[in-house]
Amino acid sequence: MDEARVIYQAFLDHTSQAAWDRDFETVADAMAYPHYIGTRGREVTVPDRASLITLARDFRDNLHTLGATAYYRICRGATFGGDAQDQINGLHETFVLRGATMLLTPFTGTMTLILRNGTWHGAGIRSDVRNADLRINAAPLPHTGACAPNEHSGPAGPKTEDKT
Repeated sequence: MDEARVIYQAFLDHTSQAAWDRDFETVADAMAYPHYIGTRGREVTVPDRASLITLARDFRDNLHTLGATAYYRICRGATFGGDAQDQINGLHETFVLRGATMLLTPFTGTMTLILRNGTWHGAGIRSDVRNADLRINAAPLPHTGACAPNEHSGPAGPKTEDKT
């Protein structure tokens, strides 16, 4: 496995485990701000750490409500972007399970990592799933009381059409 894939998978493992363990501070610390989160039909720019914690908590609560007993993300590809190798663009697949049964059809995601002060941070993620199936970016954000969709594509890739 090449270096970009190793880094990307380690980031997926670290942040997925932290979210599963409800360690939302660790998840928030792993991100760069503003942070982009997109799903089918909804895009949000998360302005700060407190807002990311709100979304991460809502996401984890939704996994619990669905009855999930496991949440895994597996790297399917990653490459360095730019000559400085300070950005990684990756593709991963997400699995949400209850025991050995899939709760959702596995879905793909793209994510951009950026290197800041020697540490990799998530800059943006796009997941090919509907918020109606898995709440990823739907919670109201602190300070605004709303989580309004954006009209741009964000760093994790171009928009995809909502297939709902």
